[in-house]
Amino acid sequence: MPNPAPQSEMDRILLVDDEVHLTNLWRMILEQSGRYLVHEENRGTRVMQTARSFRPHLIFLDRHLAGTDGGELASEMRADPELGSVPIVCVTGSVTKDEAATHGLFGGAPTLAKPFGSHALTLLAATILAARHRTLRAA
Repeated sequence: MPNPAPQSEMDRILLVDDEVHLTNLWRMILEQSGRYLVHEENRGTRVMQTARSFRPHLIFLDRHLAGTDGGELASEMRADPELGSVPIVCVTGSVTKDEAATHGLFGGAPTLAKPFGSHALTLLAATILAARHRTLRAA
């Protein structure tokens, strides 16, 4: 395992899915790099509160949470002054990999079609966060 960055320098990633075993697996995969501080939220009713307190740099959001619509949560996040600029990735099992690659959901958000491999998860996280860093440096 690589030497982890100090927590103050780590990118924060919020994983939202009602399937606890999936968020556990995704968290372990992302944390292996030593570059990310990862938090899981498995209850749709607590996503906004968790996101506001954790202040993520990237959110992986399940499209179909038990009792909650991921698209509505994404819209609520985009309208929130604290969360509106945070990139969101739609995670769903209801599109094909080809559809996910060509049609973003949640208003054009990048989409990961379940099931996906660890490489797809880490590559997308690294790509989105690198773009975020470039944008922040340019500002």
